[in-house]
Amino acid sequence: MEGAAPSAPPVLDSCTLSLAGHTFTFESAGADPIHLPPAFDQFRAHPSAAPAAARYRIHAADAAPWNEAVEVEPIWQTDTWRMGRTPSGDFVLAIHILPDERPLTVARFAPDFSSGDLLCRAGRHGAATPFAFNYPCDQVAVLNALTPRGVCIVHAGAVSFDGQGLLFCGRSGAGKTTLSRLSRDAGATLLNDDRQFLWVEKGVVHLAPTPWHGLEPEVNHRTVPLRAILHLEQAPHNALTPLGGAMAAARLLGNTVAPFYRADAMHHSLALLDTLTARVPSHILSFTPTQDAVALCRTLLPS
Repeated sequence: MEGAAPSAPPVLDSCTLSLAGHTFTFESAGADPIHLPPAFDQFRAHPSAAPAAARYRIHAADAAPWNEAVEVEPIWQTDTWRMGRTPSGDFVLAIHILPDERPLTVARFAPDFSSGDLLCRAGRHGAATPFAFNYPCDQVAVLNALTPRGVCIVHAGAVSFDGQGLLFCGRSGAGKTTLSRLSRDAGATLLNDDRQFLWVEKGVVHLAPTPWHGLEPEVNHRTVPLRAILHLEQAPHNALTPLGGAMAAARLLGNTVAPFYRADAMHHSLALLDTLTARVPSHILSFTPTQDAVALCRTLLPS
């Protein structure tokens, strides 16, 4: 009809994930069906009438919808990827592809990460892939979309004993995977040995695994109340040392995957960590990698 607004392009395929109680919807921008990496299989969900935390359009490897000539202000860089902002406030994510480390833009997000466009490219060569939502797009998008909604991601192992969660924090090599495995041997459900979601709902701190595991290739998608936060230190004996106040929050911050490049997001992260550590007891766990250490951890769970 003359004068009518142009209709939106038809959605040819879509899928939905549920992460920390929030939905992420993916829509195909072309004729190809959407395939997510196997890590997300447990997190697939039915479409919901509730608003999605984020809605992303997936483009074929050679069908970028953005103008590469747009000026981008650098704000964050690692050895393998970088992020910048356009004059309009959008975030642009590029990977450094081998052999010449040339930046290749693979995603562009709205200022609040509630929407965006992603290319099906992955790896250090930026190769075309059938999968959408590849690293680092997946973790950058989830982190930035959920942080303002009161969810944080912590670098920690986690297990559940009879529906009661324990969190094992520590630097690489501190024993997160080892203690997670020992707990599983003692009857616990290993949620994830490397990265977890934490948030507060109706006064209860909730723990759920992310899709991204570490050395132990096992993830069990379920949500449980968090009962104790344990900061691991290997020692010749097993002992618990309580932590409180600012020290507990500071130790947890050291294990939090936080968007340091966004002042607003860091404000949300710091406020959430104060709330988490006020509601859940924190301890330093000095331990030897034996079942005795697991038994000591279980004394912190309600009977």
